Amino acid sequence: MRGGFTIWLTGLSGAGKTTLARALEATLAARGRRVERLDGDVVREHLSQGLGFSKADRDTNIRRIAFVAELLTRHGAVAIVAAISPYRAARDAARQRIGAFVEVYVRCSLDILVQRDVKGLYARALRGEVAHFTGVSDPYEEPLRPEVVVDTERESVDESAAKVVAALERLGYLEQPAAALVRPAGRSGSDGAAPDKSRPEGRASEPDSWPSLQVGGSLALQPARAPAAGAALRRRTPDAIVRQARALADRGPQDVLRWALATFPRERLAVCTSFQVDGMAILDMAWRVDPRVRVFTIDTGRLPAETYATIEAVRARYGIAVEVYLPDHAEVAALVSAGGPNLFYRSVPLRLRCCEVRKVHPTRRVLGGLDAWITGLRRDQYVTRSHVETVELDAEHGGLVKVNPLARWTEAQVWDYVRAHDVPVHPLYAQGYTSIGCAPCTRPVAPGEGARAGRWWWETDAPKECGMHCAVELVGPTPGQEEKA
Repeated sequence: MRGGFTIWLTGLSGAGKTTLARALEATLAARGRRVERLDGDVVREHLSQGLGFSKADRDTNIRRIAFVAELLTRHGAVAIVAAISPYRAARDAARQRIGAFVEVYVRCSLDILVQRDVKGLYARALRGEVAHFTGVSDPYEEPLRPEVVVDTERESVDESAAKVVAALERLGYLEQPAAALVRPAGRSGSDGAAPDKSRPEGRASEPDSWPSLQVGGSLALQPARAPAAGAALRRRTPDAIVRQARALADRGPQDVLRWALATFPRERLAVCTSFQVDGMAILDMAWRVDPRVRVFTIDTGRLPAETYATIEAVRARYGIAVEVYLPDHAEVAALVSAGGPNLFYRSVPLRLRCCEVRKVHPTRRVLGGLDAWITGLRRDQYVTRSHVETVELDAEHGGLVKVNPLARWTEAQVWDYVRAHDVPVHPLYAQGYTSIGCAPCTRPVAPGEGARAGRWWWETDAPKECGMHCAVELVGPTPGQEEKA
């Protein structure tokens, strides 16, 4: 099943949201996608009867639309939302809830909107006769960083729709066809549909085609475009991939994941997780983009029982066959024979050696078969991670690409996402754990302690790292050679 996504058209009443939504609906349906169009006014009529136009009521209406759009997206459909949605906070909440979210700002000047409005509502609002009219007597907060901006007073419907489709292809939502057939210009909608009669009398009318649409009645063919970005990038060096990916540095983690999953072949890209909250958020986001995404984990042989329970929860919830990799048996046997089963308590070098054998080495073996890997690293997790980039070259693992979609997120944002999407949570969080690794090396944290204080808590002045994500210098004696007290 191909991953679903939501196209969220926002803009003032009469700007052209419904017209554009119809054009996109026809285009995507012709490309084999299941599409549902959610018009804000129609939703008000059927799901939000009784709501007014106060900020609270508007936000409630948007929450209901987002709920429906998220259900459609989760089940592989394309939801096209056409709603004024005037407040940024409500749109941001919808983005966070849905995940696979493309915001399109349908822009049009007030002068043109007044000219288009055959009902005269804008003119009445400007005279103070209509209360709570968005853009006049109520605010409209323009998007700060929409994925697409269309200008309906300068672009035809076809041109605006093409901009949106191009963005969907660029972000990995759509595969790029060799050629695309465009509907005849000047029709009332991309599918010739009649004007929408469901619009309430209290809303400004929206044209079925906006100015500058007419370019004659001929059928236009778009020329074949260049190969999809993913195919082109795979033929370039990792440095080139990272340079291109920097354009996503300020995008949300879902956009970063979408780029990665579209750029690298499925068999050469995988999510790495230990099933902590960050990794679970990434797993959930990636699954929503591609339900067949590869997920792997390292079983060190010393994991708590709760981690295995979380793996089972992932298998049941997402249908993902988690790839579980073990350390080399001979290496572990030699380590334990020389130093004992709990050698890590005796010195930092011995602990790092244990991490190297049980976690770092098996990770290297897995990564040797990949072009890129996806992690749940965040800059605010620990000082050694403060410079993590969203996409970077992993020099420690042969220069492959490392994707860290949550790099700029905070812990609070991660938990908000997990709660909003009902993502399975590792049971040890409920017992006071804030960072979870091997059972003998992890404990709950005390009030006021840092998030990673429970990892290797007996160590002082030592990095809270295992060497899997950053190099940790291994110094001091090897097992069986430590100095005697």
